[in-house]
Amino acid sequence: MNLQNLRNNHHKLLSYMEGASYSKYYINRLNSEIKRILANANASSWTSYADVYQEYKKKSSSAQYLRNKRTYLGIIENFDLHGHYPNGLQQSKIVERSKYHLLNQEFKSAIDFYTSAEKDGAKKIARFMAKP
Repeated sequence: MNLQNLRNNHHKLLSYMEGASYSKYYINRLNSEIKRILANANASSWTSYADVYQEYKKKSSSAQYLRNKRTYLGIIENFDLHGHYPNGLQQSKIVERSKYHLLNQEFKSAIDFYTSAEKDGAKKIARFMAKP
């Protein structure tokens, strides 16, 4: 993972955020995240920001913690790779987000069955269709 652009220009991102009235806490957290990435990049086998996120995911299953990490990593990735400053409109593509968890149990069961049937072949579908 080439972080030379981030290393050379992260101060511009932080200055922009200060000028755009982001909270000092938010800026400090982002700065800490940048420093952590730069410090650990050589020792890690990261090839993308998604790899950095996966490392966090191994450490914690807290939804709030992971949401914060996705937010910070998304801002850093958009700035580093695309030169975009945060504007509140861009969403991170660090991980593909599924809406599965928002479904009620009945719909989840139908999707689970379909996915299982698709993997196991048409036999399960035939048995399901034969049930009254």
